[in-house]
Amino acid sequence: MYQAEDLKALFRACDPEERIRYLFFLQIGGRDKEVRFTTWSDIDFNRKCVRVTAKKQLGFKPEDEEERELELSAPKPLQPFEKPASASAGAGVPS
Repeated sequence: MYQAEDLKALFRACDPEERIRYLFFLQIGGRDKEVRFTTWSDIDFNRKCVRVTAKKQLGFKPEDEEERELELSAPKPLQPFEKPASASAGAGVPS
């Protein structure tokens, strides 16, 4: 679980392309390789989802060969990482 201060430091150090990549990674909650092998054709902006599909030409297959869809939430830079007022003091950052 990432702490808010760790994420803020990460995003301060990112260039614009890295920032998009890490926000995408955190917002879909996918596995590392699922995110790294996502292509534009996997993203359905109308249905707000990301398809995890095998990429045989790149040597990627989803874990347990499970092709699936992940919800794509609207980007809200750093907002998802701020602690909600209702969260307890010991609560971590949602994943």
